[in-house]
Amino acid sequence: MALNFTTDTKRLICLAALLGIYLLSGAVVFQVLENENDKFEIQQLNSVKKLFLEKHNMTPDDFDFLVEKVENAVKHRCGGDPDQWCTSRWTYYASVYFTWSVVTTVGKEV
Repeated sequence: MALNFTTDTKRLICLAALLGIYLLSGAVVFQVLENENDKFEIQQLNSVKKLFLEKHNMTPDDFDFLVEKVENAVKHRCGGDPDQWCTSRWTYYASVYFTWSVVTTVGKEV
């Protein structure tokens, strides 16, 4: 049983195959380029954690709690003046940007 594809269908299949090859090869290249640097950073972070635990006589659970709180502080742009140490991420302009991104991303199927 032979499959008879139109020219447009053949072109679509070829483009989909090329896109797949492009994505897979790009992933391989990215992994090769970034893997060594990532391993080095992980080793550094692990040694910093070990040193911090020893220096401040903390348990790993206390350290994880501190890291969680620091991550939240960074997320909320904390730092600087103690009276206004943290600020809201939802400024008017951030809200307009968020609304614009939702409107342009979510579409109605026609």
